[in-house]
Amino acid sequence: MDLIGFLVRVVLGLQYAGLAIAGTSMLMSPSVLLESTMGTIIYTWAAFLVLGGTLCLLGTLTRMWIGEFTGLTLLMTANLVWGVALIRAGDTSAKYGIVLLAWVFGLMYREIVIFDKARKAAHAGRDRRDHHG
Repeated sequence: MDLIGFLVRVVLGLQYAGLAIAGTSMLMSPSVLLESTMGTIIYTWAAFLVLGGTLCLLGTLTRMWIGEFTGLTLLMTANLVWGVALIRAGDTSAKYGIVLLAWVFGLMYREIVIFDKARKAAHAGRDRRDHHG
């Protein structure tokens, strides 16, 4: 692995570990403000952060893309919930919620494109093995 690839994995690993830690701390001691805004869904949101962050971290450490992709789905869902909660909170929080949702939808598009490329590459490799097998 080259230096840039290594640094990307380190940064991603720190990011994913941070999200898992944030989710764990929210499960252990939920914020009163967040609980009043989100209700009991805060526990689902926190669990998605823990599971998504952990799966992504493991995927990054083992260099298994499918683990990272599975975790990203949970993290994007957690961010969608967070964005909706911010919008529901009203006042100035709503504009932050809208920005967050826009970012999440952009990330979802990026992940769909990456997944489609990986799927096509896997099928192309399988077809080559079938013909040259």
